[in-house]
Amino acid sequence: MYSIRKLIGPERASFCMGLNDIGDVVGVLAANESEVAAIWFANNSAFFASPDSGRTCLNSININQIAVGWRLGPEPSVSRAILVRGGDVLDLSSVTGTDRASGAYDINKLGAVCLDSGRILDSDSLRTRALGAPGYHRIIPYAINDDGEVAGLFHPDAGDSWFGHGFFCRNGQYHDLGNGAGVQSLNNVHTLVGCVPFGGSFSHPTPAIWKWDPADSEPQLTTPPLPLGWSKGVFAGVNDQGLMVGWAELDASSDSFAFFFDGSGYTDLNSMITDSEWVLTEAVSINNAGQIAGNGLLNNVETAFLLTPLPAPPRILDTELLLQFVQVSFGVKVGGSGWSSHGPVPAPGPLAAAQRDALLGLAIDAAASSLGDSLGQEIVRAAALEITRRAVDRLIRQAQRPAAPHLRSAGESQPGTVRDEGKLPPRRGRFPWGPRQRPKNAPNP
Repeated sequence: MYSIRKLIGPERASFCMGLNDIGDVVGVLAANESEVAAIWFANNSAFFASPDSGRTCLNSININQIAVGWRLGPEPSVSRAILVRGGDVLDLSSVTGTDRASGAYDINKLGAVCLDSGRILDSDSLRTRALGAPGYHRIIPYAINDDGEVAGLFHPDAGDSWFGHGFFCRNGQYHDLGNGAGVQSLNNVHTLVGCVPFGGSFSHPTPAIWKWDPADSEPQLTTPPLPLGWSKGVFAGVNDQGLMVGWAELDASSDSFAFFFDGSGYTDLNSMITDSEWVLTEAVSINNAGQIAGNGLLNNVETAFLLTPLPAPPRILDTELLLQFVQVSFGVKVGGSGWSSHGPVPAPGPLAAAQRDALLGLAIDAAASSLGDSLGQEIVRAAALEITRRAVDRLIRQAQRPAAPHLRSAGESQPGTVRDEGKLPPRRGRFPWGPRQRPKNAPNP
């Protein structure tokens, strides 16, 4: 289970893009009928860029609290890469050697920055180095880890698909991940995640993992199958423990939801919070503390969130034994003679968290009725029924999930205006091949 923190500002609509290992989150905030770059720090303070800087967005922040992203303006429809350090915003497109980069996508703990001009920038010296290998054209690096390994998109020749090929580069050696391979996040222990076309269909991405060993071997692809009823999905983030997060959609609708993947199975993150006012539509990053940043709808307003794992409660009682005890001891009621047992009732099978909480609430309520202390009975029963009510609310929400409109669908409003109901103007398509961070008005690769 997780606690949830809403990431907002003077105006509530917000959208997050990245997370560092100390819990700082970056993204964008609706402000004055525009969008401004935002940093929500772990200590609950925040930084919001001045609206006078034009439309701005931050995509990534490192552990030293240096953030990178893009700015639109002052020329109309011209995007420029930016770096934010200590509240100062630096236009990277004017730095010699950046080739007028229009966006910065990632930054590692050493300050190496991925620029969409196909270069890596050192944020201290402001020197750059070009990426490239024979046959690799129009390279765009999307992710860089602390060892300097890089992943992104390239075009092998002018006639290839617009989607391009994914690539991974280690120690100067480039690996072609294939046409349509959409890379999203790269950790420090030989794992890259994203998506690939399912059955060759670019409209149906499926989550993808590439792993390699330290001996410069070719990255090996695996595609963990989606659960029954899920139609498409993307891994958007991975931490050094190999835990992954992303978004998926249902077969029966286009509703999107955030998920967590631990290597053995997928979990809808909506089942891991207790606040019924939220619908978590996507998770974009997970750090090494297990915190998850993402986006959702809070009372139908697009709002960024940060999930923090709750500590496990002290194991005073084995819940499965309690359920079995209740079934055996209170499973059959005989007329007016009270509770009676007619042989052991089979113990329940594996339960979802909300199912378990609902049953436990009812079990505790039933057990509390035998307390001799009337005040204690009232307190325990009230708490038990509240647990049951909240669990049932979660089960109903999971079974009848309200429609969650795409957060980044095109054509919903004109750029630079805030839509009704607190929604941000569209910035980028819901497009898994290439980063969600691509500036809306930046040249396509």
